[in-house]
Amino acid sequence: MSDVQPVPLLLVDDHVENLLALEAVLSAENYRLVRAESGEEALRHVLREEFAVIVMDVQMPGMDGFETARLLKSREKTKDVPILFISATNREAVDQFQGYSAGAVDYLVKPIVPPIFKAKIAAFVRMYLNNRELEERQKQLEQQKAELESVNRELLRVTYGLTTAEAKSRMIFDTSIDGMFIFDATGNILSVNPAMERLFGYKAGELVGYPAEKILPAIEEMRGRRFEGRGEAFEVPPFVTGVVCEMTACKKGNALFEAEIQLGESVIDEQRLYACTVRDITDRKGTMRLLTEAKNAAEIASRAKSEFLAVMSHEIRTPMNGLIGMSDLMYETAMSREQEAYAHAIRDNANRLLSIMNDILDFTSMESGKIELDEQPFSLRECLADVIGKFREEAERKDLELVWELEEDVPEYVVGDPHRYRQILHHLINNAVKFTGSGGVYVLVRTREEAPSAPGDPPKIRLETTVQDTGEAIPEEKRHRLFMPFSQMDSSMTRKHGGTGLGLAVCQTLAKAMGGGVRLASRDRSGNRFVCRINVAPFEWPAEFPRLSAAAGALRSQPVLIVARDAFRRRLLSALSRKLGLAPLGATCPAAALSWPSRNKALLAIVDEYADDEREIIRHWGEEGVRTLCIRASGVSGPLPEPMPGCEIVEGPVSLSGLKSFFGETLMENRVQSRSRRV
Repeated sequence: MSDVQPVPLLLVDDHVENLLALEAVLSAENYRLVRAESGEEALRHVLREEFAVIVMDVQMPGMDGFETARLLKSREKTKDVPILFISATNREAVDQFQGYSAGAVDYLVKPIVPPIFKAKIAAFVRMYLNNRELEERQKQLEQQKAELESVNRELLRVTYGLTTAEAKSRMIFDTSIDGMFIFDATGNILSVNPAMERLFGYKAGELVGYPAEKILPAIEEMRGRRFEGRGEAFEVPPFVTGVVCEMTACKKGNALFEAEIQLGESVIDEQRLYACTVRDITDRKGTMRLLTEAKNAAEIASRAKSEFLAVMSHEIRTPMNGLIGMSDLMYETAMSREQEAYAHAIRDNANRLLSIMNDILDFTSMESGKIELDEQPFSLRECLADVIGKFREEAERKDLELVWELEEDVPEYVVGDPHRYRQILHHLINNAVKFTGSGGVYVLVRTREEAPSAPGDPPKIRLETTVQDTGEAIPEEKRHRLFMPFSQMDSSMTRKHGGTGLGLAVCQTLAKAMGGGVRLASRDRSGNRFVCRINVAPFEWPAEFPRLSAAAGALRSQPVLIVARDAFRRRLLSALSRKLGLAPLGATCPAAALSWPSRNKALLAIVDEYADDEREIIRHWGEEGVRTLCIRASGVSGPLPEPMPGCEIVEGPVSLSGLKSFFGETLMENRVQSRSRRV
């Protein structure tokens, strides 16, 4: 079987019988015959492959042979393909002239004479094959020429490189601000650059032939042995070559300085040589020491700032908590409408100031990466209703709708950080109410897909809270500043509405700490839609834990020990306890009241401004069955301490409802539990 590939020929005729006749004439030859029954089909074939000859009928419906030929000749790829026209009529010169004008190389009239037809096709095929061979040889010649030119260019480059490399190396060697020298395997210096004279104080002539270890003593230690005599072979450990090292260098007169060196190794004419670069880093080391000192000073200042903020927060928040607590007590008394307005103003402004303080402290904690989460079971419905309730009066004053909804698949109870979730809700709803002039604010809570959880942890879900308002939409060009600290969309907003510009930054950080984030999802101009996502675990409240309402009567006349160093705080906590029907007993510190619970048959105790040195006393109370609520001072940095049996450690401020919740749950539980939470 011949390995010669068949030559492709294109036969174009609208009559199949004519195509069959042409194929019968040419079938004995080594041709691959391709049919086309119209000019359009012929064009499609030549777009896909190359043909040696095109045999085409002149008279065809649609695109005739002349038009097809003109299109083929107009294309660069097919303009040189021979076209042989076959016509059913002999119209002499007119048709032939038109055919040749269209690009035909020959013209036959039916009926064709097979030997003549085959001879003409064979001639065109030989031309095609010869052209292919010439093209292939031309490509080979061009490739050989390109290879020769490439080799020639490489020779020129190498020659140029060889002639210039030494000049460049010498230029670098002579002009470098770093000291450079070359020494041999015996440690003798062979050459030095001018910078060596400046660095070491020697003349170049003094250094040539000088032992390298005299100017860099550590070289001896790097190679692992000392020069015992001249001519001993020098070896640099492989891990040293090419590595930047710091060592002490020795100047003329034995003056020392800190240097950075790098060794290179090469074999030239079977001789091992070493190149060494030396850089004086005395100034850099001094700068690094100054930077280290400045960094340490900045860290000390940062700690001092945090401590100052904690102290100032405590000093401000303690009386503020007193104001809030007293306003709670005022609401429990009979007041006139005017007095209620005053009490409301006191509590509202105190809470506002407390919120600002919390934002600043939270932001300080975020800067230092000290955000702590306190996860516990809580009711989403109660949490949302409580936060919404704080804005109900403001929404009514502005005639705004304030609507919230939990979708059916949202669990009633979840495990998460209720304090942090309340913060996020408070900021988002506060902004929505504050910046909405008409319409409403709409809050929707729903669950998304399951969230990732650590091995061994209960499965989590992604909780999505959407806060939609009908206020003025935030411009697209200002959205990138939304979650930046101290950022306001407009300075006039600060004057009109107040605020620190920390709210959304705090929300974003807290949401990320809980495995999610906050984003502005609205794209139109009909308000703003903020979406917060956090990860929580569904929780089923045990049936044996009755609700607090069933325990309300159990609080009546129960003795409770109030331990507070500050007399005002002691009076406040006592008053709050009396409002719950408890019978408070006062003391200034736990040590002074060590035996009070047992003497007074008290099962409840409150320790204000709890300190770690009081743990043993409170642990002793727990062993006697006393349930203790320890209030940690407001603004103290760091996570809540580990709780003890019979004790809950909470972070102030503590409200009337918080005390009621704590004591109610305490008296209804069948056993003492150890938990840590915020009230």
